[in-house]
Amino acid sequence: REKFHFDRVFKPEISTDSIFHKDIQPMIFDALKGYNVTILAYGQTSSGKTHTIIGTDESPGLIVLTAKSLFKSLNYLVTPEGITAMPAPHNHEVNFTDRRTQVTISFLEIYNESVNDLLNCAKRNLEVRENRNGDVIVDGLTNKVVTCEEEFLTCMREGEAIRMSAETRANIHSSRSHTVFRIQVEIVDINTETGRRSIRTSQINLVDLAGS
Repeated sequence: REKFHFDRVFKPEISTDSIFHKDIQPMIFDALKGYNVTILAYGQTSSGKTHTIIGTDESPGLIVLTAKSLFKSLNYLVTPEGITAMPAPHNHEVNFTDRRTQVTISFLEIYNESVNDLLNCAKRNLEVRENRNGDVIVDGLTNKVVTCEEEFLTCMREGEAIRMSAETRANIHSSRSHTVFRIQVEIVDINTETGRRSIRTSQINLVDLAGS
């Protein structure tokens, strides 16, 4: 029988910021290398899932901290040894790279078995299907290109305001829908000496499950 174990268990008083820098920040760097990442909050109602993922102005959640880290790190250079700042054009030890980046986000909820677009409240009950490549897609889901942290966070806040909430005995503000906040990252590096292009694409999925 296969056994599983926890990599780490945090004490109740640990801050979201500490969790981010301990475990999530390395995943953001993995995404910059081209790996897909999923961060999932699971637990019973009122256990702090939405607080951890979305957070507050006083205690930013993982989506906010991810945005800050991602836009700061987009210009970092990925090497086999790790991630470092991009070299200056006059640094002849490393061939200078012209970098082009694109960050695209989507935000959906699953509520009463209906898939709804949180970046466009008019798009409800969307169809989930496979495309010709066998990828699972949501037909009509808004995918918005954001160019800075401010645009990113504005979209997140607008989407969260639309999210369905219902009163429960445990928590009057308990979220009653599952949400998936997806960040698609594309990085194109062009070696200015050889013209060679290197393209990396990845997804960062932040999932907030409804409480039980």
